[in-house]
Amino acid sequence: MLVVESASAISASNELMQPSLVALLLILGAGAASAWLYRGLLLSLAVRLLASRLPNAAKRHRLQIRFGQHHGGWIRLTLQANLGKTLSEIVAHPIEAAAYSRFGGFNLSRLYSDFMNPRSPYYQCWLGAYVVFDNEHRQAFGFNEQGEPVQEDVWAVFEADQRLVYRSTGCPHRFPDGNAVRLLGQLSGDRREEDGIPWWRVLGEAETWSAYHKGASPNAIRLRSRVYGVVPPSEKHEVDDYHPLRYLGEFWLRYFPELRATCGKFFIWPQYANRNGTEVSRGQQVAAECRELLRSITFTHGQPPLNSGKGLIQVYTGHGKGKTTAALGQAMRAAGQGLRVYIIQFMKGWPHYGELESLRLHPNVTIKQFGRPDYVSKESPEPVDIRMAGEALEHGREILMSGDYDLVVLDEINVALEWHLIRLEDVLSLLDQKPEKVELILTGRYAHPEVIARADLVTEMREIKHPYHKGVVSRRGIEY
Repeated sequence: MLVVESASAISASNELMQPSLVALLLILGAGAASAWLYRGLLLSLAVRLLASRLPNAAKRHRLQIRFGQHHGGWIRLTLQANLGKTLSEIVAHPIEAAAYSRFGGFNLSRLYSDFMNPRSPYYQCWLGAYVVFDNEHRQAFGFNEQGEPVQEDVWAVFEADQRLVYRSTGCPHRFPDGNAVRLLGQLSGDRREEDGIPWWRVLGEAETWSAYHKGASPNAIRLRSRVYGVVPPSEKHEVDDYHPLRYLGEFWLRYFPELRATCGKFFIWPQYANRNGTEVSRGQQVAAECRELLRSITFTHGQPPLNSGKGLIQVYTGHGKGKTTAALGQAMRAAGQGLRVYIIQFMKGWPHYGELESLRLHPNVTIKQFGRPDYVSKESPEPVDIRMAGEALEHGREILMSGDYDLVVLDEINVALEWHLIRLEDVLSLLDQKPEKVELILTGRYAHPEVIARADLVTEMREIKHPYHKGVVSRRGIEY
């Protein structure tokens, strides 16, 4: 009797599970069908989400760029990009910059966005914002000494942004000078005020090419190109792949001293001739909409910088290996968080140290040597050694007091002091004059007791074993 009841219970359970299983399969099937139908939008969202997780200059400096509440046919999830790489190519020196952009969104019945749809008023239209940060090569990018916009800099930002688009979509065209954008005539500018904040508005035209193409371009970066969707080869549009066009638009620029950055926001729309020779300019329909949307784009500080409190004095000393290495590691950590770093090396003039090459690649780090390539004798230093050590100390004082840097490293200053290349009272006065918010690191053997007394952190590297005693000489990339 018990067996019969158990079998009956199992049968009843199976009858109950069958409708539930069918419902689950139907839900999964509907989800898979929807994902396939909307795969263009979903792939674009995935690429934009991935891009939003990558580091960029704005994030490093804790600058938040917000687009506010938008209406119209634009995407809502902003496309973020590292503008610094292409802008550095154009201006021929390292520069930190980021670009945040929006383009025409996806019609759910298509695999491609309105940005790639010639029938849409949002075709090839851009709404965006960018930021260019100060560095040792340039301050207030985009402006001259009178505070007026510089045409070449405005063009450089546009060119850098277009290079990013064309590389991702595989556009093969360039002008004879190698650029992707050519200005038509002179830009014009006037001062405007927005919510009590003064801006420069710059107007102009430029010729270039569209990013439009059917199918998958062999020259495109496969993942990045998916952000705009893929136009099926069967679509009947009256334009050719990568056809010429003229961009018209507005750039609004302002230098924010508190951010140490030039911020800009812009919108552009195209004019072009289709395959039949008919002039097309649908983008003018969204120009008024864009002007309103520009007002909602804001640039604000995010979290306070990590060194917003009191800057400390650190000393790395001792006879063990790793003092300069520790200081350089601290410098890279600070630079990675957007802090500005200046490193002065005493008694070093050899140009082949690995840190010279790597740190010069980072726009937030400056490193300068004061010394000869030769070894300095403790017992009988050359007059040039004494002179260069004194210059290093004075330069360090200038950098420390300038307020332009968050972290200053005086590498091997302890050795220079021990060998009487500089005076103790000069070093102590430098420590006493250190601005409150600047972090200062001193490295080298023989840290003086009075230097240690003034320090907040002192680490002694003690040698326990060293490969030198086994005959291992200095190795490239490890010891230098």
